[in-house]
Amino acid sequence: MSVSDNSEAIKVCYENWLHKQGKKLLRHRINGLNALASIRTRSSFTTEDFLDVWESPEANLASAFRFLKELVQCEVLTANKDNDETLHWLFVSDKQQRS
Repeated sequence: MSVSDNSEAIKVCYENWLHKQGKKLLRHRINGLNALASIRTRSSFTTEDFLDVWESPEANLASAFRFLKELVQCEVLTANKDNDETLHWLFVSDKQQRS
């Protein structure tokens, strides 16, 4: 499974989170992985922003995995079955890429 194959599953997880928030979210653009450092100060961002980072040319499995872990730590993504499966896939893929 490639990163692009998994993008739809991650988009669904993220859209589910947005739906559960039940509030209007501001649109923020994230341009590339160098914007990840500012994630803790952002109030919100959209699915498109998330996928811009996920599918950016600079992205790789390791950086995408760190990005999702950051989202969980910031409580953007919560621990639930769908997200656990996504994180598990990224963890396994990241380990395979490193070996």
